[in-house]
Amino acid sequence: MSDNKLKVFIVDDSRFSIQIIKDLIDKSKFEVVGEAHSEVEALKKIQNLQVDLVTMDMTLKSSDGLSCSKKILQLKPEVNIIAISSMKDDAIVRKANKVGISHYLQKPIDANEFAETVNKIFNHEQIYNSLEADYEDAFYDALRTNLKRVFEDDFSLSESKFDSYQERYSHGLSVVIGIIGRAKGRMILDTSFEAAQKITESFLGRKIVEKDFIIDSVSEFANIVAGNAASMLNKKIKGLNLRLSPPTVFEGKNLKTTFPKSENVSFLVNVNENRVFLNISLESNTVRCQEKKRK
Repeated sequence: MSDNKLKVFIVDDSRFSIQIIKDLIDKSKFEVVGEAHSEVEALKKIQNLQVDLVTMDMTLKSSDGLSCSKKILQLKPEVNIIAISSMKDDAIVRKANKVGISHYLQKPIDANEFAETVNKIFNHEQIYNSLEADYEDAFYDALRTNLKRVFEDDFSLSESKFDSYQERYSHGLSVVIGIIGRAKGRMILDTSFEAAQKITESFLGRKIVEKDFIIDSVSEFANIVAGNAASMLNKKIKGLNLRLSPPTVFEGKNLKTTFPKSENVSFLVNVNENRVFLNISLESNTVRCQEKKRK
């Protein structure tokens, strides 16, 4: 079979249902690489397979589709999952979405609906065109909204936007958050220790001098910005499924960030005379932090 085919794994405790799904799948585009009848069997098999799509029965023996889906996404966060069940209501659909399930179909499965759902998930061109059009606004709006929440009425802001293809030295603290899912990349939030201290103090409403606490605070602030932006994009672009890696903090004004020659944008925001730099890249690139040579 062609390596270009998308890989499908079926989880269902009914052999009859598994056969129906196999019959629905377009053999010219998809390859069924495995099947499982329980959560334990699914997790054991799927960890050693390349998988693009999982169809998930929601009523498994000794488990349920929500639990199994959550554990699969922990193993393979890039996978798309279609839930399939005889029952469907708003409450269960919300729970499925919260776990990370892409779509929810009700049995008996309609062939046209199944094909349309799969095509939506894997329409790469549409996904990336939508992402390219929307990601700048999503990340900037998330940054601006959260800065405004922190500073409340004492808030004045100016910003500049530019493409980043050259090296840049840190203001002192750089928080790097990886982005995975249908798009890959990372977000960098960079600011000075003094600005991080003011953000922390404005948020808590009291004087903070403990260095580690301030660093932890700006790390969590960056995580909130990235999470809010990713959530906005996931809601708007079906099948995108962005997720975040835990923040990593680099400290020191001698840090040098090298930006990849890829799809990326930067914002330099001045908030009450405190600079906050934000860069977002959405391709499979890494950020490299190096020590600046002392003269």
